[in-house]
Amino acid sequence: MASLPPSTGRRTHLVPTHIRTPETLITLAGVSLSVRQFLLILVGIALSYRVWLLFNVLSLLPAGQVLRWILTVIPCCAALAFAFVTLAARTLDAWCVVMLRYVLRPHRFVWRSVRFFDPGLGGISKEEEESDDETLRDATPA
Repeated sequence: MASLPPSTGRRTHLVPTHIRTPETLITLAGVSLSVRQFLLILVGIALSYRVWLLFNVLSLLPAGQVLRWILTVIPCCAALAFAFVTLAARTLDAWCVVMLRYVLRPHRFVWRSVRFFDPGLGGISKEEEESDDETLRDATPA
C-alpha cells in the first residue's frame, strides 16, 4: 500500500460574500422578491380588497366608483412603497421606527447639579440633616 504524502497544513476557507442580500423567494418578470417583500405586497393586496368591500356603498353615487378605486389603491401603493423603497440603506419600516422613537423621546432636558441642592426644591432641610446627625451620634457606641 502506498502512503499518502503529508499535508502541508494549509487550509482553505470559503468566505461568505452575500451576507446582507436577502434570499429570493420568487422572480417575476425580472424582479426578484424576498420573503419580506412578498408578504408586504400580500398584506397590501388584502387590505386593498378589504377597503374595496368596505366602500361598496360608494358605488351608488355618480362619482363613487372613482372614489372607491382611489381609496382602494392607497393601501396597495403603501405596501409597494414599504416593500421596495429604501432611503439611506434603510427600509421605510425602519424609518417609521426611527420616527416613532424620536417622537416618543423627551425633547427638553433639565440639568440639576448633584453637588449643590436647594432645600426648597424637595431636598432635605437643615433641621432634618441635624436630626439625622444627632441620631447617628446617639447610635454609635462611645
